[in-house]
Amino acid sequence: MRTPGSLPHSGRTSRPPLHLPGATRPGLTEDLLREASQRLHVSALVGVSLWTISFFLETWILPAIEGDPPHYHLIAHLICLTGVLLSIGLYVLSRHSELPAQKLLDAALVYMVATAALVARLQADAYLVQGLSTPEGVSWICILVLLIPIVVPNTPRRILVATLVAAAMDPLFFYGAVYWRTRELLPADHVLLWWPNFICAALAVVPARLLERLTRQVERARELGSYQMLERIGSGGMGEVWKARHQMLARPAAIKIIRPANLGGDASSARATLRRFEREAKATAALESPHTIEIYDFGIDRDGSFYYVMEMLWGFDLESLVQRFGPLPSERVVHLLAQACHSLEDAHRSGLVHRDVKPANIFTCRKAQDYDFVKVLDFGLVKSGDMTSAPASMLTLQGSAPGTPGFMAPEQLLGEDIGPAADIYALGCVGYWLLTGKLVFDADTTMKMLVSHVQDTPVPPSKRTELALSPDLEQLLLACLEKKPAARPESARELGRLLRACRTESAWDEERSRSWWSSYAPEIAREPTQPVSLTPTAPQ
Repeated sequence: MRTPGSLPHSGRTSRPPLHLPGATRPGLTEDLLREASQRLHVSALVGVSLWTISFFLETWILPAIEGDPPHYHLIAHLICLTGVLLSIGLYVLSRHSELPAQKLLDAALVYMVATAALVARLQADAYLVQGLSTPEGVSWICILVLLIPIVVPNTPRRILVATLVAAAMDPLFFYGAVYWRTRELLPADHVLLWWPNFICAALAVVPARLLERLTRQVERARELGSYQMLERIGSGGMGEVWKARHQMLARPAAIKIIRPANLGGDASSARATLRRFEREAKATAALESPHTIEIYDFGIDRDGSFYYVMEMLWGFDLESLVQRFGPLPSERVVHLLAQACHSLEDAHRSGLVHRDVKPANIFTCRKAQDYDFVKVLDFGLVKSGDMTSAPASMLTLQGSAPGTPGFMAPEQLLGEDIGPAADIYALGCVGYWLLTGKLVFDADTTMKMLVSHVQDTPVPPSKRTELALSPDLEQLLLACLEKKPAARPESARELGRLLRACRTESAWDEERSRSWWSSYAPEIAREPTQPVSLTPTAPQ
């Protein structure tokens, strides 16, 4: 799963149950469950192959070698075909089903028990055809029973039940076959002849118990404050992003973790970087706009890692939105940018400048019953107006550009004083991208792109797209891209007002928003409680 802006998928994940701090839930962690369930289709294909080989053996090879009665091989054919169909069913279920991972693994246990029944039926007929009144050697079910916890990991209790039932298939079908042919019941103590089956069933619980213990250790290691980390959803050069939930409230969240070992450089540089992300958390948490990503908590872990917890959103970042669905109509661009202006105005009024406004840091999502609800995130390069005397290392990494080349204002590149106008320039670049699917300045190298931002006049977006654009919107975006900060709209609030005043062919209203999300992201539109895409970017 990419973050942010991972695309909606057909699979769903079940809402995890509430549990108390320090308590452990039975079974595997969600990511281990998902990995195990995703491997089931391989096991199903192996099952199809083995049962197909068995069918051909029973059709051509064994009859010629052993000379068994025709009716025996007819039954064997039916058993092999049943095994093939069951394996195909498991494959389809694992590849195309919307079942939660745990239920899919439970279904796979049923498949393994059914496979054991088919194998036991084949072996019972083989014993009787050979005139044996007792089994000889070790049953193939022993191997199958030992494979169950490896192929289908699950809780020890479920594994024990499944393996005992599978082990019992041999005596059950042998007793049944003898009674069918002789109408005589075998002594009850004959079940002891299959003792290897039940020994293997007991041994199969050992790896299941070890896996459960490992899962509990992983869960304890993944606790950060009051939050339980569930699944890693992104990683970058300096840290990771995890899906998480509050242990008492069962509230979904996303945690960004900055690990000192991944920062590189000397100790002072690492400390400066951690202070930068601490500033990001504090600056973002202080903002009040509903269009700014909400920070729930932040702190330092036992190993010195800095982390902060954010709300989880369901939707797309604007970069992924355009890459997946193409350029947007003018009215939708107006709708999205006006909301971003609300977030930036709140930051500017608090003396903060974002400095890294770009499509990947603006998220459109479904929020309750609101569609195309914008959230601005990743204030990692934010500059505080009351910290102008702070060393540069507190604002960004040493030796790195404070922003993203394709969206940086000229004054930002020239090292001049940076104010809210830099964010307005960047938002103009974002609008350009949304309308055309192209950067304002395309270049072979980063340096050429930076020089173009300082010197070159942008080509009007209408000349770089075949779509009909609003002349008002185009003119406003070009005003945002003026080289001189004073020539741009004077504030994010004013830019928002000008955006809403732009004349477009039609309005992007709630009905159109709902229709778009229902058509192109039905998983989000239908089930807002199911996490489809997580907001925070992995630290770069």
